[in-house]
Amino acid sequence: KLGVKADRISAKLDVMLLFGKGSRIDKHGSTDEPDDVLGTLIVQLPSSFTGGMMHVRHDPVVDDDDDAGIETETFSFDLGVNSDAAYSCHFLCHYADCACEMEPVESGHRVVLMYSICHDRTHTKPTA
Repeated sequence: KLGVKADRISAKLDVMLLFGKGSRIDKHGSTDEPDDVLGTLIVQLPSSFTGGMMHVRHDPVVDDDDDAGIETETFSFDLGVNSDAAYSCHFLCHYADCACEMEPVESGHRVVLMYSICHDRTHTKPTA
């Protein structure tokens, strides 16, 4: 659950990317996104490749006095690498306040569509 009603969100295609050998996405956040962007949806089209693990990191927002014991969470996704990536679509979705990175593609090509998940500005924007 994203914390918003389905009729208040929409997806806007931002870019189609083709990753070849050595291509990567360096760790980046979406802090410069417009206020209506809730997160990012990455749709991987059927592609034959190796490598390219995806990692999403969430840094909890805490007060300086209250940060004891709170750690950054990192989630890793293979999106079908070395199994069914060549025959199936895979997807990854993360909130705008999370950072995402992709390790280098080792061989072949990966094709992805990146969408901004937008919300109706008249309601409170949820965060991770």
